Amino acid sequence: ADPSENLAEVIKEEGHWSVSACPCRLTKWIAEPGNHCDHMLDACIHTGPQSRWTVKHNMARELTYEELVDHQIEEARHNQEPGDLEALLDAGECWTVE
Repeated sequence: ADPSENLAEVIKEEGHWSVSACPCRLTKWIAEPGNHCDHMLDACIHTGPQSRWTVKHNMARELTYEELVDHQIEEARHNQEPGDLEALLDAGECWTVE
């Protein structure tokens, strides 16, 4: 997305959304059971063709746009201090827009 574009609109136009487990977090969870961060495991967001591919190959769970927005807000609330507006706007660590 271009810096002047509204990221939410660009993502909405992709037409397909999904979420998958963060490979970084999952590796830590498997390597050190019980000794990992408290961040949400399902954190990597995919859009468009990549989203379709990951869902088709059972590597991600399909989301509606509303579920995507709810997921990102929940992740931001879970990972950040309450009232951190910047975190809500930048909640996705793995946004993939093609």
